[in-house]
Amino acid sequence: MKIYIEASSFYGQRSGVGRYGLTVTEALMKQGAEDKLVLFNFLRPGRKIVIDFNLPKNASINHIRWLPGRFFSFLMRKGISLPLELFGLGRADILLFPNFISWPSLLRKKRVVVVHDVAFLYFPEFTQSKNLAYLRKQLRKSLQRASKIVTISESTKNDLIKEYSVPSDKITVVYCAVDHNIFNPKSSDQFESVLKKFNLPRDYFLFVGNLEPRKNLGGLLKAYSQSYGQHKTALVLVGGGKWAWNNSGFHDQLKQLENLPVYTPGFIDDDDLAALYTNAKAFVYPSFYEGFGIPPLEAMASGCPVICSNTSSLPEVVGNAAITLSPKDTEGLARAMVDVSSNESLRQKTIKDGLVRAKKFDWEKSANILSTVIDGLI
Repeated sequence: MKIYIEASSFYGQRSGVGRYGLTVTEALMKQGAEDKLVLFNFLRPGRKIVIDFNLPKNASINHIRWLPGRFFSFLMRKGISLPLELFGLGRADILLFPNFISWPSLLRKKRVVVVHDVAFLYFPEFTQSKNLAYLRKQLRKSLQRASKIVTISESTKNDLIKEYSVPSDKITVVYCAVDHNIFNPKSSDQFESVLKKFNLPRDYFLFVGNLEPRKNLGGLLKAYSQSYGQHKTALVLVGGGKWAWNNSGFHDQLKQLENLPVYTPGFIDDDDLAALYTNAKAFVYPSFYEGFGIPPLEAMASGCPVICSNTSSLPEVVGNAAITLSPKDTEGLARAMVDVSSNESLRQKTIKDGLVRAKKFDWEKSANILSTVIDGLI
């Protein structure tokens, strides 16, 4: 069987979408040695697909060279779709699109499309204008042409049923997971070296994710400034950098808090990040909306207590193993930060519950479900 996988999200510093796509791709490659897998995408001069594993003999990368990817994206945002046969993809038995949108075809090609969330419907103000236009134009078409739809949470599945009238039996939930070989409790020597490497303090709250409006960093900074006098703990915000979207307001807010110990080390690789999770006083994630929310899962697996929102998919991820509250409850978030920093028994219980909860999510298990979805189309 020839499985072609669209790899646009596999470049550079990957978001949760890219991490999900590449990790399930690796797992599929391990499971389907008899299948031929092709990662396809437009050629990006000067940039390479970041592969964290060795491609097996049955896998390859196919760059589309005759059409600029930006022009293809422009056409898609305008609602103009070119059939995948033009790009030499007609030989595929199954096409997997892990980044929301499947391409059309002249023939009735079987395809699986992964929809991570519909944040653009509920929070259009938190979505880049070009992505908003793209999703508004293409997602409904993509859902209609898909043979099967995969979502990363029951929450997103229910959103698709509600907003697009997608039949329930057309959707399969394939959860995100965590690499437990990387994200697990680290020794004091490990996190001491990471603190030194990034010049970070010993005591801190931790946030990990794109520094963008949907993550509710404004609420986090407000709660932190309100509670700082009671816990005297630093705040470390990992991620974002120049490539995060619309974070000018966030930087303005940071300037107003320049007297407080807030650190922004930028992107940090997984090995170092696991140590930062382990040493943190708590991981704080007051996001307005998540299709899944991998960082809280990574934090729990690394032995870090989690404080997060009680909205969208996050209750599915953390269960009863985290302190949850409304993302609009800034005062409640401030109290939770104080509580977890002053009540060691609460902190240790949350750590223990989180470690148990994190073990329920495994990439091999997720890949098995996805493989079953694909096999069911043959």
